[in-house]
Amino acid sequence: MPSRPETDPHGLLLQPRVRLAWRLIAGVVALVLVWSMLTWVLLGQGAVPGGGPEAADGRWRIVWIALVCAALGAALAAILARGITRGIHRAATAARAWAAGDLDARARIDRDDELGLLGAELNRLAESLSTRSARSADDRSQLLGILGGLSQGVVAVDADERVVHMNAMAARLLQARAREALGKPIWEVARSLQVSECLARALREGGEIADELVFDGHGEEQSIQVLAEPLLDGDGRTAGAVAVLQDVTRLRRLEAVRRDFVANVSHELKTPLTAIRGLVETLLDDPEMSQETRVRFLAKVRNQTQRLAALVTDLLTLSRVESGREALEKAPVDLRGPVRESVHSLMQEALARRLDVQMALPAQPLVVLGDAEALRQVMDNLIGNAIKYTPEGGRVWVRLDEDAGSARIEVQDTGIGIEPRDQERIFERFYRVDKARSRELGGTGLGLSIVKHITLAHRGEVAVESTPGQGSTFRVRIPLRPESS
Repeated sequence: MPSRPETDPHGLLLQPRVRLAWRLIAGVVALVLVWSMLTWVLLGQGAVPGGGPEAADGRWRIVWIALVCAALGAALAAILARGITRGIHRAATAARAWAAGDLDARARIDRDDELGLLGAELNRLAESLSTRSARSADDRSQLLGILGGLSQGVVAVDADERVVHMNAMAARLLQARAREALGKPIWEVARSLQVSECLARALREGGEIADELVFDGHGEEQSIQVLAEPLLDGDGRTAGAVAVLQDVTRLRRLEAVRRDFVANVSHELKTPLTAIRGLVETLLDDPEMSQETRVRFLAKVRNQTQRLAALVTDLLTLSRVESGREALEKAPVDLRGPVRESVHSLMQEALARRLDVQMALPAQPLVVLGDAEALRQVMDNLIGNAIKYTPEGGRVWVRLDEDAGSARIEVQDTGIGIEPRDQERIFERFYRVDKARSRELGGTGLGLSIVKHITLAHRGEVAVESTPGQGSTFRVRIPLRPESS
């Protein structure tokens, strides 16, 4: 039984069983020998005129001529076969290189016959394949670049749930390594089985799967929105699945802040409005009320109205500073001015509480680029809080100096102080250490939040140091103008 020809891994023939050159030579030799034998037979049967010794000599001459012709024919066949086989060998070598991925290889067949035409067409085919391969590589590189630059994570798996692609964002969200994840089951590389379950459902059900996952990321909850869909092949069959991961942690936190803000605003507005309504209804229901009582009730209505107006004003200020819709009108400001004005405007309130207020200002101007009115509001809030939360007979210090190219403002008091657990949240909106005392003193719970946002708008920073029962120190640092430092 004949053996199969030897081929390479791509199915190309390595060595033919019978070479073309030998076939051509054997064919020529066989043709000449057949012609010679036929002539010999005809001469022997008298088909050729003339007999005797002359005929025998003629037969031998024919034999020698046939042998010479066979030799010449074999040589000519060998020369022709060599040219043909050389071209075929070069074409086979080029095809073998193409199969191995080297599309720059060419079949060097320098002939002007059909074999040369075959080589030219093969080279043209290789050029077309090379162009398409380069375009495909560019498209793949561009696609991978786009996927890698997305702010969303993208994970693709095959029908066996093995990872075929994972971009950098997906690797970060899933706490995996993209290169090491390739070829592995998604449930093995993902930190949450919920991701693999979404992909498995997309493969199984053949539809879009949406879910939101909550991870414990570095001590904080991390919310990840997952959208998984099946991948279909050319025949419409499910070949895999792809999942898009979106980090919505910040969005969920903002939603929670918004809900808390609405609840706090509603509560803060409801309290003075309820008090005003009760006082007004009492005045209307009792026409015989004494003048002294009526005046006292109207004074309470006025106080609640002032509190309501202060709350609305602070809300508008905070909204303006946080949103940035209305830019601060920045100009060179000597901070000694806002500090001095704020201390003087609040001095009567401090004296009414028998507080000793000390102010220390530098002899030289400390000029910053800022909004004078906003900076005045920072000082009013800090000094006002120090006065409100310091018991009678206490002391308040207001200092302004230069520190490492920045203007440093310190407001120190001997007040009630702030617990360490509250110091981290003291700058949040509506956060109060002592809610009852804050409302009694007319606070809105927004003052320090306004201080923080105005300071940040001036590229500054604010901090607090406090010891319960001993007092607090608030520090604000704002960069000086370069020419003034």
